[in-house]
Amino acid sequence: MSISMTNGRAPISDNRPTGIDAVACIAIELQRLSESSLPAEARAAFRRAHRALFQQSAGRHPTNDRRLLRDAEQLLAMGLAKSENDALAKVAATIATDFQSLKTTIERLRRKRRKSSLEIVKVGERRA
Repeated sequence: MSISMTNGRAPISDNRPTGIDAVACIAIELQRLSESSLPAEARAAFRRAHRALFQQSAGRHPTNDRRLLRDAEQLLAMGLAKSENDALAKVAATIATDFQSLKTTIERLRRKRRKSSLEIVKVGERRA
């Protein structure tokens, strides 16, 4: 099924790929253009665009620690941890691979817990 509107050259179809399929189609088209008989500068530009399409972003990817923070809260609530630091250390030990990883995981969880508790207080202050 196609729509009667045009983009100036050809009818726009509503069965175009979306999401990950669209990325794959773009990648295939860029690869085809980079190997075509276009001038060398254009082929190089298409090769750069193809590489950029699949390049990972710089920096550390965000980590979802909600489950770990929830587990630490449960340990504190049930009395299985002596302190906040003890609860965070216990849940961090479940994913840490070495001592340095354990320390950094505890610190990351502590920062996230502190940040989330500050956000809760801010929301509570707005209501008052």
